[in-house]
Amino acid sequence: MLVPVSQLRGMYFTRTFKISGLATLAGSGMIGVGFGLKPAGILLLFVALPVFAVSATRHLLRGLLWRVGSRLFVSYILIGVLPLPLLFLLAYGGVYLLSGQLAGRRVEAALQRHQAALERIAAELIGRFEAAPGAAERRAQFSNVAARETAMLPNLGYAYQPKSRAVEGSGPLPAAELLPRRALERGSFSGIARLKDQTFLAVLEYGAHGELVVIHPLGDKLRRQIEKETAVGFSFTAADFEGDQGKGETAPAAAAQPAKPSGKPGLTVRVHGKEAQFKVLKGPDEQASEVTGQPDLDLFKGSSAGAGGRGPIFGRWVYGILPLEQPVVDWGSGAPASAQRLLLLVNSSVATEYRRLFAHSTIGEAGEDTGTIVLKIMVGLGVFTGVVYLLASLLAGLLVLRIARATRRLTVGFGEINRANFSHRATLRGRDQLAGLVEDFNRMAGHLEASVQQRAEKEALELQLQVARDLQRRLLPSSDFEFPGVEIATDFRPAAAIGGDFYHFVVEGEQRLVVVIADVSGHGLATGIVMAAAKAALSALASTGANTTAILHTLDQEILRTTDRRTFVTLAHARFRLDQKLVEFTNAGHLYPYRIAAGGQVTSIENPSRPLGVELPSPFTTVQAELAGGDLWVFFSDGIIEATSAAGEPFGFERLERVLAGSAGISAAELRDRILSEWRAFTGHDDPEDDRTLIVFQIA
Repeated sequence: MLVPVSQLRGMYFTRTFKISGLATLAGSGMIGVGFGLKPAGILLLFVALPVFAVSATRHLLRGLLWRVGSRLFVSYILIGVLPLPLLFLLAYGGVYLLSGQLAGRRVEAALQRHQAALERIAAELIGRFEAAPGAAERRAQFSNVAARETAMLPNLGYAYQPKSRAVEGSGPLPAAELLPRRALERGSFSGIARLKDQTFLAVLEYGAHGELVVIHPLGDKLRRQIEKETAVGFSFTAADFEGDQGKGETAPAAAAQPAKPSGKPGLTVRVHGKEAQFKVLKGPDEQASEVTGQPDLDLFKGSSAGAGGRGPIFGRWVYGILPLEQPVVDWGSGAPASAQRLLLLVNSSVATEYRRLFAHSTIGEAGEDTGTIVLKIMVGLGVFTGVVYLLASLLAGLLVLRIARATRRLTVGFGEINRANFSHRATLRGRDQLAGLVEDFNRMAGHLEASVQQRAEKEALELQLQVARDLQRRLLPSSDFEFPGVEIATDFRPAAAIGGDFYHFVVEGEQRLVVVIADVSGHGLATGIVMAAAKAALSALASTGANTTAILHTLDQEILRTTDRRTFVTLAHARFRLDQKLVEFTNAGHLYPYRIAAGGQVTSIENPSRPLGVELPSPFTTVQAELAGGDLWVFFSDGIIEATSAAGEPFGFERLERVLAGSAGISAAELRDRILSEWRAFTGHDDPEDDRTLIVFQIA
């Protein structure tokens, strides 16, 4: 998988690119070395080169388009610049095709005018010939008409056959070959015909005393005349389709072997499986040049339409092919020549067609032609469109540059953030969305800087709390603490990182064990500090050998001196004298411990008193209770009984006593687990809202 170019480092090349590149290089080397390695090198190149080309193209595109600025520039070129020449080519292609069709239609209209003129001449001559006494008079009348019409039809010919007489006529084709004409029923004919190798315009008229055919060959003379009229270079072109016979088509018998039109051979194409050869038609009065070697494709050589100007507008390079709808009739059979189609191959220019299309009328007193007016309008529209496009392109370029600049600065900014330089700020003037995005980045960087600073402070505080937590854990007795004749099970769970509860075991010889459990008001770091101080002071006072009440009195004064009035400490002090089967219990406002006798009786050891740190005159007293084998003693803090359920109901003493009532005869650890299990089931969790401390003793 390709990895994006990162932090201005070089492009990452895939394994496919490397392997295919090495294989391509190896194949080229094998071909160059030779010595029988050339076939293997060619095979290796055949396999590796396409893979290398595709991989190299992908790398090139990814390398060029990875940056947003490059992508935007390429998008700008593809969307904003590339369509312009394509639209120009499309418009010019439409103009080119339209010009070709206009030129072809104009030539076709001129040809139709000549055909109409030929019909008019035939109608005039048939009337005169019917009234003329002899062949000489008819020839003279034809000569007069031909001289009169030579400007439009310079190569007229005719054939006339009076009833029961020989055919007479003159012109480019022998009259005897034109008449008698029996293939058509009696009636006139006007169209394009072919006789042997000649194609011509023909009009056939039947009179009362004979029949007349007037013709004009489709050759250079007629072509030059029409070119003068239309200013369009063109040629009469016949498309001969070879292979019509035997292809499932039925041709008339007389046209089964059609003669090919005379003229220059041209382009040969295949249409529906048949070869069509285009040839320039020549009249009988013109000599076809002998062709050797390659065919001469200059079909407009000798055109009288003029060379024209140069360039895409004035240059005569607009070509068009216009098939004539009128079919070519075989003069011998009277049927359409199925293997031939007459076309007009025209040559003109855009400027010529424009002038012919618009410059036929004038407007206004100055007599300005419509073509000039249309041209001015189009030039104005073109200039306006160009200015608008230029301004739009300039604006798009500025937008691309601004987006690229914003992207580059944000990329640098994120790189600095990635290197933990949260003080970096990006700059981009303006009031648009990009400037707002840069401002958002700066705000994000500021928030990250503050967040990182706070996180660092929090981590430092967490480290300090962890140290304090470890210290508190070390202040408590070890989890593997043991004393002969007593089974001990404990649970300590502070509500915060640092708790205000603590408990302490003091060994006073082999048969005496002191148990202390205390609860500092509140929880948290301040409470933990008070707890540690109280624990240290208690240990120091106990080492002096003073009695319990004196120790509590001194500790009370110390707490009053070092803490505020809102801080107090509850403390229970129990000395187990195993040798005397006696417990001495001194209390300072703490919850009374429970004793579960071996018989199942549950009692609490009551000793009312005030907490430490409260300015009250009540003294601290010590009460005694008997010890018996199998007794269970339970010391706890208010985190046990003050815990609440989801409904807000407190756990309470009664629920604890019900658990204790059924616990006779079990071990200390089992009783601890039973109490905690009931506590968790009641609260629905194991996270105390207040510090939770539980100590269970069992006397052996």
